[in-house]
Amino acid sequence: MGTKIWRTATATGMTAAALLSVAVTAPPAAARTCAIQPYGLIGDYWRALGGADSWFGCATVEEYTPANMTGRKQRFEHGQIAWSPKQGERMIVAAFQKNKQAVFRWGPTDPFHYEYFQVTGDLSNGGTVLGTPMPGGTSGRYAVNVGKGLKITFWVHGCDEVFPVRKVCRQGWTLPVSVTMT
Repeated sequence: MGTKIWRTATATGMTAAALLSVAVTAPPAAARTCAIQPYGLIGDYWRALGGADSWFGCATVEEYTPANMTGRKQRFEHGQIAWSPKQGERMIVAAFQKNKQAVFRWGPTDPFHYEYFQVTGDLSNGGTVLGTPMPGGTSGRYAVNVGKGLKITFWVHGCDEVFPVRKVCRQGWTLPVSVTMT
């Protein structure tokens, strides 16, 4: 907070400051800084969620293009963020730990809009998490309880039903993102 100084106004302007109270407090803690600074859409997303003080923490590697894939990806202390442009020009997918849950977020899929999303997750112990169809639109969120020490890798694709009823997921699966539970 710092020092509180009260001033009184006169018809001709401000008078001398009158010190009414003094509150001595420590300056606010400096924001945590990271050796690797995310940039572009991944960096924008990371900063919007709180940067180094977010659920992700600091980046552990520079942003990179995964082998045989379109898009960019970056690993963080507590998850991953990827830009997956085949599913939307600004499509971001992200996995992180929040409390005891693995959280997966995605969006926006613009210019695409879907009737529903299908999420899948592969566990490091060989298990699979198949999310029920999620509400459609252009973004979404999925959370699941995962045991300590397990890694889960998520993907999502947006789908529509066409006549006769069959699933059509034209843009395919996003880049995968993972989080290891601590």
